[in-house]
Amino acid sequence: MNGVLKCREEGLPIKGYLYWSFIDNWEWQSGYSMQFGLVSLDRENQTHTPKPSPAFLGSYA
Repeated sequence: MNGVLKCREEGLPIKGYLYWSFIDNWEWQSGYSMQFGLVSLDRENQTHTPKPSPAFLGSYA
């Protein structure tokens, strides 16, 4: 997201942004250690918790 903000500050017209993953998921090289989803998933009780990112991205919609 920092890259998008930097482009915007430099005057580039940002028309959209596609986020890679809704929830933190399993990656072949890193297992569950990488957490880059918009929503955290507690694998013990299957609870979904939104991260600050959805609100931040939504403020541009």
